[in-house]
Amino acid sequence: MDLAHNRYKRKILSKERNSTFIPDLAVYYYDKLYLYEIELDKNMDSEKWRLMSLHTQKYKGHLYLVVPDTMKGKVKRELKEKKIQAGLIYFDTE
Repeated sequence: MDLAHNRYKRKILSKERNSTFIPDLAVYYYDKLYLYEIELDKNMDSEKWRLMSLHTQKYKGHLYLVVPDTMKGKVKRELKEKKIQAGLIYFDTE
């Protein structure tokens, strides 16, 4: 599968920041939208996550963040603190 040609076509608008976001991967499954965002940078953009999470909820889906295991704790705390509904997928960096 060529993911470069499988980009999610809808931009998610942030009116507060006057910018748009496009998720790394979007999956439609039984009319539900699931977004996956790969985060490798320690400077987390929780506003982007919040907007993506709210967007998926409109389509009865869910947001998943994919992060290195070294960021797992920090991301979990940020999600809880900001009350963002998102799943967390992490991978081993050792």
